[in-house]
Amino acid sequence: KNKIFLIRRLRKYISLSNNPNIAVVGGWYGLASYLIKDFYNVDVTNVDKDPMCKKIGRKIFPDINHITSSIEDFDFKGYSYVICPSCEHMKDEVINNMISRCDLYTVFVLLSNNYKGPKDHINIKKDISEFKNSINLDIKDEFILELEEYNRFMIVGY
Repeated sequence: KNKIFLIRRLRKYISLSNNPNIAVVGGWYGLASYLIKDFYNVDVTNVDKDPMCKKIGRKIFPDINHITSSIEDFDFKGYSYVICPSCEHMKDEVINNMISRCDLYTVFVLLSNNYKGPKDHINIKKDISEFKNSINLDIKDEFILELEEYNRFMIVGY
């Protein structure tokens, strides 16, 4: 449900560019990257700091460019879209630093949630307002996916 939520909301933003260059950061094995590539027929780079994600991801989704890198070390220059489906796993400072290092007209699609369960959810937000207020971005759109155990938040901006 989370990935389909993302894919459906991307439609109007992907259409803004003739040849979008997309980085999905914190993408784990690359499911979101694969779905974006498959649905929109665009090039996608999946970035995750865990080397096992690249190793396993290449076996599951061989058509995706998998890169092992932390967000702090990755060079975002040249990417027209940066999608982070896992903001609850990283500090606001890391996210905002990433935004500050991207090209001026990069479109950002950031997702988080209010799910307190997993211990690696170090930065959950109580609601979408708290999420928006924590990010240094000119936010153009926001979406909420209400699920049984938690809500998923998505913001889009420049």
